[in-house]
Amino acid sequence: MQKDNHERKMAYAIYLTNGLLYDRLYQLAAEYTLPVERLAELAVERLLQDVEFVRGLRSGKVIGT
Repeated sequence: MQKDNHERKMAYAIYLTNGLLYDRLYQLAAEYTLPVERLAELAVERLLQDVEFVRGLRSGKVIGT
């Protein structure tokens, strides 16, 4: 039986080369009492949603349909 994507757990590493991004990520984690890993996951998820949105616009997809 195959689990859907939301039930799978994957391990990954993110290497931030921009010190300001690193600092900001840790500041937000402390401010919102969330693990840094969860914030990074949310950021990647949002990026993917934005990319799909732009692709939809390019292909003529109407927003809200």
